[in-house]
Amino acid sequence: IPLVSEKKYWKRYVYLWIYYALFEELVVEDVERSRQVYQTALRVIPHTQFTFAKLWIMAAELEIRNKNIEAARKLFGRAIGMCSKPSLLNAYIKFEKQMGNTDRCRILYQKYLEYSSQECDVWVKFANLEKQVRDYERVRAIYELAISQKHIDMPELLWKKYIDFEIFIGTTNKNKHGFEKAQILYERLLERTKHVKVWISFGKFLCLTFPGKADDGRSIFNKAYEYFKSQPEQDKEERVVLLEAWEQVEKEMIAKKIQGADEKQLEKVTKMMPKKLKKRRELPDSEGWEEYYDYVFPDDEKSTKGLKLLEIAQKWKRSGGIMNALKAAKKAKADAAQQAQADSNELDIDDL
Repeated sequence: IPLVSEKKYWKRYVYLWIYYALFEELVVEDVERSRQVYQTALRVIPHTQFTFAKLWIMAAELEIRNKNIEAARKLFGRAIGMCSKPSLLNAYIKFEKQMGNTDRCRILYQKYLEYSSQECDVWVKFANLEKQVRDYERVRAIYELAISQKHIDMPELLWKKYIDFEIFIGTTNKNKHGFEKAQILYERLLERTKHVKVWISFGKFLCLTFPGKADDGRSIFNKAYEYFKSQPEQDKEERVVLLEAWEQVEKEMIAKKIQGADEKQLEKVTKMMPKKLKKRRELPDSEGWEEYYDYVFPDDEKSTKGLKLLEIAQKWKRSGGIMNALKAAKKAKADAAQQAQADSNELDIDDL
């Protein structure tokens, strides 16, 4: 036993205990002796400072192999009481699943979430457990509770799993109820984020999965395009990604002969695709020039031309505009009349 209470110094000794226990069980075939080895090892480790989940799990697996289920549960319970490590909780939940004890798994997941409510993976596993036993209302309740958490590591994955679940319900039961709930979830998600992937996923769902909603899907793509069009220049990439996805959806609808497929819609989207131009710009602090690619969209070109004409008109107006033109015309007319009068007063030599 190490004299220093630091986990890194204990690690090699713990593996010695494990090898010793396995030797007694598998080679000597003395299960009782192997059990004593695990118990001794667990007794000498200072669990208040650190513990080894692997040792607890292997001690419990020894009892499971010898069909001593209650002893295995007690070991898992002691381990979780001393240190609720994710590996211990996952092992205990896996064991109870194999035993078919759904209620015990629920209790363990609730215990798990007390320590790790910010982990998306735990919520998803809990929901999948209820999905396996076909308690769909519990699944929805779990996902609703999960997305209401203020701090969670991967909220986008959680929303995706929730939406996929509702699509699964709609596909399995062959009714629109699940699809309608998935559509509502997409709308709720768009209130939180305007990421281009969310727009694309929503549009694809309506066009390709939800029967009879192709026009609504196109409306989502169009709203997304207008949204990114109203954003600053750095969102041009998102517009390109969106249009490419939209074009691909239209092609897929035509290829699969989905209700609402239309060649004219595909032509419309194709005409919206931008031109890719290579440009140069000066780097900050006069460090030279760099080449970059810019996108010119057809509707941007029209608006740019209109703005240029408006700018010219405004400059003309500021410089005097039509009043100056009328004054100049009036002056030219007066000059012409004066010149004609002068010509009539001159003496022609042929008249003499």
